[in-house]
Amino acid sequence: MVTLLACLVLSEPTFSASRFDLGERLKQFDSAWLATKDSAKREAAVKEVSAAVTSFFSGRFGPACRALDKGTEALVGKADPGQAVTIRFATPIVEPGGKAKLEATWAYDGGHPTTIRVGRLETRLSPGEPGVIELDAGPREGTLAIEVWVGQTKRTAPLSVVKDFDRRLAALDQAKDRVARDLAAGIKDSRSGGETTMAIAEVLLLAERLEHGKVEREGVREVRYARQGSTVLRAAFPEKLAKPTTVVIALHGAGGSENLFFEGYGGGLAAKEATRRGWVFLSPRATSAAAADSLAWLREVWKLDPKRIFVMGHSMGGGLALGSGALKPTALALFAPAAGSIPEDLASTPVFLGVGKQEMAMLATSAQRLRPKVTEFREYSPCEHLMIVADGLPDAYRFFEKQGG
Repeated sequence: MVTLLACLVLSEPTFSASRFDLGERLKQFDSAWLATKDSAKREAAVKEVSAAVTSFFSGRFGPACRALDKGTEALVGKADPGQAVTIRFATPIVEPGGKAKLEATWAYDGGHPTTIRVGRLETRLSPGEPGVIELDAGPREGTLAIEVWVGQTKRTAPLSVVKDFDRRLAALDQAKDRVARDLAAGIKDSRSGGETTMAIAEVLLLAERLEHGKVEREGVREVRYARQGSTVLRAAFPEKLAKPTTVVIALHGAGGSENLFFEGYGGGLAAKEATRRGWVFLSPRATSAAAADSLAWLREVWKLDPKRIFVMGHSMGGGLALGSGALKPTALALFAPAAGSIPEDLASTPVFLGVGKQEMAMLATSAQRLRPKVTEFREYSPCEHLMIVADGLPDAYRFFEKQGG
């Protein structure tokens, strides 16, 4: 239960977009894309998302946010000035009974005022005017999904209610359990900002339970943050491991992170498709060492030595996937890879390649160059650079299923 205490704080009009603003809009667009099968609506959305990708790579986050929102409008068939507003808690952790500030900011000029409403409290914001709603958290610990109406759209903002948080987090710095220590480091990393939010109360509790032997590794479904060498990764585990033991290592595109395959690319479809098959899913912060480090982490920390190793990559991550030959992968899945050739050590490895018909010219040309050298080639339309992973994943997993057992 959350009680509303206070509301609006006004200042000079400000428009400022960050990676978090982009991440929130990408998830909203992702959901609308998957829910829309109308090809005309998708084609209209593709034009906007192509513009968003161009703006992102040129460092113009505000126009990228606007373009993503226009893409969502094209899919759902209506505009909402509230799309220009981003909501998040200034500090996502609060003591039981404490106060938390929900902030509303503008990623770009939406052109019209909009309302922010939580429960019975409603406030109106003019373009560029930030607002703050102060909430009083109830006595129960846990992660609350606070319902917030922004314009005509209902969203949720996570708030973690944790007793004695700082002391408990500091204690985990000395944890004997490696996974617990890494999860504590991930909580600290999340507090410094970033592109997404973390259910901190749940992650903290999991770390404590691991440290005190109250949960076995076999009962862990997700490790939100782990480290191996110079690599940060995120992992998902099935309820029951299939035989032969199989792992999927997923490498994101430029500008992404270990969270993209869990929260984007079709709303985390890649992780869901792996775990429902009984496979382990690992997504590292992509570097040239990321795939090898991820596999080493699985072997060292989880004591699993997979018999089938599938590597997938999008864009830059596709190029990195083609550098994974030393791992002797069972098969690869590439989505609009930033590469033009198959290296010798992967010449006999089965390769799936998916590309959107509306892909950027340079990558479309590279894909066509690779086409004669891969095992299976698929072109999707209407589809561009950002949504190729979501559209191609079902076929990629079917391809994986046919390989190595």
